[in-house]
Amino acid sequence: MSVTFEVFRGSQEGRIVADKTTRELQPNEVYIETTHSGLCGTDEHFLKSGQVLGHEGVGVIRQLGRNVKNVKVGDRVGFGYTHYVCGTCDKCLSGKLPKKIHRNRTRY
Repeated sequence: MSVTFEVFRGSQEGRIVADKTTRELQPNEVYIETTHSGLCGTDEHFLKSGQVLGHEGVGVIRQLGRNVKNVKVGDRVGFGYTHYVCGTCDKCLSGKLPKKIHRNRTRY
């Protein structure tokens, strides 16, 4: 299923600009409508890169991938630094992901 949403990116000039993006919601992903998010020191490193900013926040789940079973649409959730989760290795399946594992930040 396709999801279109607004993001805030850094720009070459170092300003924060609004943008829209569309992507396919994968089977193990959720779409979170972010209601609150801050910028931290990490975001300063990406301010001129065009990358989406604000990787820590709170929001409401609006859509679920077909394999998601532990949350439901309407749940309020918090999120931290976006990690890649393969969903198949021992670390992912145990639910004990150290921060240094799977550190691939998604770029939209």
